[in-house]
Amino acid sequence: MLEYKAADAGRELRVVAPQFTSQRCSKGEHTDEASRRSQAVFRCTACGYESHADVNAACNVLWAGRAQRALARAG
Repeated sequence: MLEYKAADAGRELRVVAPQFTSQRCSKGEHTDEASRRSQAVFRCTACGYESHADVNAACNVLWAGRAQRALARAG
């Protein structure tokens, strides 16, 4: 369904590994399960960055997709 929706919207679909995206800081890239304080709260144990946990994870997924696209274009 996602492939269909992306194609219909003229978008590119990238599949990224979701492992640790909710535990990795989207600002400093430090990964620590203790940073995921609750279902809703993310606070990095290294730099102190704080965000809604789902927003932080979504940023990590977005950047992983952009990195894939950049690598595909470069090589």
